[in-house]
Amino acid sequence: MNEKLNTVFDIINATNTVSANRYLSHALGAEVAIIYNALLAKYAYYNKHDMIPDDWFYSTIDDLWRSTALSEKTQKRAIAILVKEGLIECKRKGMPAKRSFFICNAYEKIVVALFTRAWIEIDRNDKQYAILSVALFTRAWIEISQPLCRQQRF
Repeated sequence: MNEKLNTVFDIINATNTVSANRYLSHALGAEVAIIYNALLAKYAYYNKHDMIPDDWFYSTIDDLWRSTALSEKTQKRAIAILVKEGLIECKRKGMPAKRSFFICNAYEKIVVALFTRAWIEIDRNDKQYAILSVALFTRAWIEISQPLCRQQRF
């Protein structure tokens, strides 16, 4: 797994709680952020226990409902948005076929979603939030640009 994507997990993943990252919620919607966080948590768990040899893991409707309390209809809508945004892939795999997910290596997309679309939704008078946003964006941008700079050496 990409180290940059692990940084994203560290920032927005919570364990054993229903959570949604505030920045991601502003960018994509609260229910979408809840589903994404739940899928990240499942991926992290399966990965930690060497249960996903091909980076695909399954999560049934009932399983995701137990993790998020979100209905089947809400799950499908949120998953469609995550697929459209390029953050996950979803297909039926295995015997019997189960709804399987692949977490895309979309670090740059997540950073852009968090700090462009989300910023529009936020009360700009919240100075504490603005300072945190700038700090997180700076950290993320440095992590993105350092490898790019190293690759462009002449």
